[in-house]
Amino acid sequence: VVRLDELTMNVAPGTAEAVQSARTRIQNGFTIFEGPIYDNQGVLRVAEGVVLTDAEKLALDWLMSNVRGQME
Repeated sequence: VVRLDELTMNVAPGTAEAVQSARTRIQNGFTIFEGPIYDNQGVLRVAEGVVLTDAEKLALDWLMSNVRGQME
């Protein structure tokens, strides 16, 4: 659903490597939309350990409180 365009020379040093690392992790099965996920009102929308399906992701009609994670 999302494609990242070519990075310009204006990005900070290390950005291209971090982007490539994240891309590789996602392609190898890392899932971003795994609970617990809360909406911007603090309501639990996705229980811990539950992964949203593609259909559920496309049907989201609420805002997430924040997207957090560590991409190593």
